[in-house]
Amino acid sequence: MSAPALSLELRNELLLQLDQCCRFCGCREDAPCPIFLVRDAAGIVRLARSEVESNEVIPCSWFVEGVCNSPICIEKLLLEKRNNVLLFDASGRAIPRRRGGRHA
Repeated sequence: MSAPALSLELRNELLLQLDQCCRFCGCREDAPCPIFLVRDAAGIVRLARSEVESNEVIPCSWFVEGVCNSPICIEKLLLEKRNNVLLFDASGRAIPRRRGGRHA
């Protein structure tokens, strides 16, 4: 493959990546959706329960191909993949599954 052909192939690949959108909310890398946060006086940051409660907003980024890291989109992805997801508790131990594929 010649250098100009390789360059064209890379350019086309980059254009395809820019055209990628989140399959749940439809945001794009060049038009990310907002993630609303609350930063308290001690500097602790958490997800806001609503846009009104928020005092900080950050743009989403890609979590996996076709899904952004917005909490709502990740929750939808987990629901979609429920039987294929292994959950962990706060100490890093796997949460055992109950019969029927659901977690305990």
